[in-house]
Amino acid sequence: CLQSAERLGSQALAYGLKACNSAAGKFAWSELLLVINKLNNAELLESAVPETRDQLYFHQAKGLRGIGGQAAQQETHDILETLFDSQYLPAFDLFYTYFENEYVLKDPENLEKLILKIQDLQGVNFNNKPLLHALSEFYRISASGILETIDLQQHIEELKSLRKTIDQLEVAEDQKQSQMFLLSIIIQESAIRLANSRGENIHDQVLQLFDESLALKQKTGDLQGIAINLGSRGNYFLFSRKDYTKAEDYLSQDLDHVEKMGAEGDRAGILNRLAICFWEQANETSSKDESEKLKNKACSHAFESFKVSDQLGLTFNVVHAAGNIFRYATEINELALVNTAGKRLNDADLWQGIRNPNLKTQTLDTVNELEKNWEDWDWISPLKALLNPDGKST
Repeated sequence: CLQSAERLGSQALAYGLKACNSAAGKFAWSELLLVINKLNNAELLESAVPETRDQLYFHQAKGLRGIGGQAAQQETHDILETLFDSQYLPAFDLFYTYFENEYVLKDPENLEKLILKIQDLQGVNFNNKPLLHALSEFYRISASGILETIDLQQHIEELKSLRKTIDQLEVAEDQKQSQMFLLSIIIQESAIRLANSRGENIHDQVLQLFDESLALKQKTGDLQGIAINLGSRGNYFLFSRKDYTKAEDYLSQDLDHVEKMGAEGDRAGILNRLAICFWEQANETSSKDESEKLKNKACSHAFESFKVSDQLGLTFNVVHAAGNIFRYATEINELALVNTAGKRLNDADLWQGIRNPNLKTQTLDTVNELEKNWEDWDWISPLKALLNPDGKST
């Protein structure tokens, strides 16, 4: 009986690993995590041979990162750090997943820890491993840029230098995919930073960089990277070019990709940016009926973003979506949505996770501007006190 149970357990693990490989290949993260949960519930993971166990835990980490959210980010961190010395996992994929997980929320404390971790890894794990060293350099540069320990021009120049270094690397045949993948994310980040520079006559160059990055992502079959490329283009047209129709087109394509992948964390942010597109288009159109339709669409997208962000613990997104709800729902007289968002923001624990003081100021300004249009809700005064540096509600 014991031998029979062991045999059945081994078969279940083999089928589970096969199912995870298939789901990961499609970026179907919800499907992948369902398999992992079934294996966990059957208490099979820990009994697996080391190779199968490490591969399944790595799949779990990638699935959690794909879904997104604060809790998932921490769980992914905890899993991946136990796998650094695994003999059974592709090192580039492992460390890319780890670095991206630490970087994705762009939290200053996490980024500072990431830079220190990179320094440790470069001193020990990445000796004589130029591709891994280059990967870690990309995240060091990116984290430094967010922390503003390097200025934007230095950020752009360091990315150019890193791209040149990787272009010149002679790598083994089995590392060429990783080399192209790394080039694609460096070129894409270069496009984003160049766009942020607001320099003159940069539009064609920004689009060229996006196109070069996309071509590499398509060549390597990087579906997730293609989605990120579409979203980055959408952000560029939304915030830098103020071309809301093109922004909507790219962001809608991005949304379609992430919904197919089950990447709920990414979906939350895209929904809110689409809400901005619809609202701005509503203000541009001369048709009263079209404007009303677009404003309702903007409000519903912002509220959906708010709900998804709250479910995933994405506090930064919660606040941004709530700010849009305050403005949009007030104007179209959907005050029940304003009340729901306001109640949620009136939570000291939520604001502890927000390290950007400007976000508090922006939210307080919005409340002060719009509250004359609201009912006398009991959350307004305590929320203003929470947002005000001196703790006052006036």
